[in-house]
Amino acid sequence: MIDSVLRGKGVTTPALRQAAYDNQATGAIAPLLAKVVAEPANVTDADVAAVKQSDDAIYEQVVAASIGVATRQLDAARAALDEACGSKR
Repeated sequence: MIDSVLRGKGVTTPALRQAAYDNQATGAIAPLLAKVVAEPANVTDADVAAVKQSDDAIYEQVVAASIGVATRQLDAARAALDEACGSKR
């Protein structure tokens, strides 16, 4: 799934989606993606409108950022379990 999101067909380049996934986006979309990652419940229509990109471009980058943060959280949880359980999961 991650490979499809990052490198599959889309309106944005794989490089832009990878930057969103890695939480390294730049430009007008950076504040929106930072909010998606840190406080998604607080994203507003105004945040999205400020980006000035097509809905498809915004969607692709928001999905990539969301999957990126979820993957990092999962990796951190697994590492904590490994540490707590002595890697005997």
